[in-house]
Amino acid sequence: DTPLNIACKKGRTEIVELLLEQKDIDVTKCNKHNNNALDVAVIFGQKDAAMAIVKSDKWEDALRSYKVVNRSDDVGAIRRILSCCGRKRNDDDDANESVIHFTTPMRRIIKKMPDVAKVVFDRCCETKKSKYDLNYEINYNYEFLEDFDL
Repeated sequence: DTPLNIACKKGRTEIVELLLEQKDIDVTKCNKHNNNALDVAVIFGQKDAAMAIVKSDKWEDALRSYKVVNRSDDVGAIRRILSCCGRKRNDDDDANESVIHFTTPMRRIIKKMPDVAKVVFDRCCETKKSKYDLNYEINYNYEFLEDFDL
């Protein structure tokens, strides 16, 4: 585990914030379970640590990790990846514990920490000019807003 992962796991938000200020801190570095600091904060229910990460300037890197997990994995994935194997879904898939799922940090955040998800959604929307201006614009960064299947 990295110092950032440990601080996230233990909910030491002040340390998380201090580490995030360091230029050379790598928020994408994973522990032996293939979880980065944001994953760890979400998995262990450390909302303030997760919030510190998504409010930092390294938020996009932390959200760019995704993984394929087993159905029994406690991080809870939503959709199956079957098309990549050229295999069609059948009724036996529901009973099969080893069915593969796809998950992203954003999916976990939405499920476990909606307040943190709102911060990410807000950061993905950039407004230009006043909403009362005729040239008012909203630009969306769909990288984290759009859900997808493989």
